[in-house]
Amino acid sequence: MKVIVLGAGVIGTACAYYLSKAGHEVTVIDRRSGPALETSFGNAGGVCPGFAGPWAAPGMPLKVVRWLFAQHAPLMLRPRLDLRQWQWLAAFVDWWNGDGAWTRLPEATRASFRALGWKVFQEVISLTSDRTSREEYARIIAPTLIMGGRDSPLPERRVVEKLGATLPHATVMFFNAGHMGPVSHASLVNAAIAAHLSSV
Repeated sequence: MKVIVLGAGVIGTACAYYLSKAGHEVTVIDRRSGPALETSFGNAGGVCPGFAGPWAAPGMPLKVVRWLFAQHAPLMLRPRLDLRQWQWLAAFVDWWNGDGAWTRLPEATRASFRALGWKVFQEVISLTSDRTSREEYARIIAPTLIMGGRDSPLPERRVVEKLGATLPHATVMFFNAGHMGPVSHASLVNAAIAAHLSSV
């Protein structure tokens, strides 16, 4: 079977490798000049033998705070006293979770966000600087599942809808969830992904 993998990041290259090992003819497409130059360039996650903890998992912010003071922690950060960065973080959290969400967070949680703020900021900059045209997206012919949360901010829902209308073989699915649907509604999201993969 001929397979196209979109994205030469950690996931894309791993998928391409195992698809190739399984005997498929694989082509990897990425808009950058080399592998792992977008999200995977500054990817984040706690990786341990037999366990991988996503940053968005419940309890992770408090773990991060404890790690900041541990000598042999799996995470080392050098947070900066940058008022503009902290103001941006507060606006970012409020955007996704409603006005006042930042001030309602416990101080320990806000401290962990500040420690990770530089990374979140760089990821957002990477996304907002993407200049891929609608015509370029329309050339993606692979069956694509695009999921969103009905409780996500309106502009984010519009992006999902417009991307779904642009990709010729896209399926758009909204869950009764916010932007953290893969964590808060993991069983529904995983089932939808599994059903999509079995249908292509």
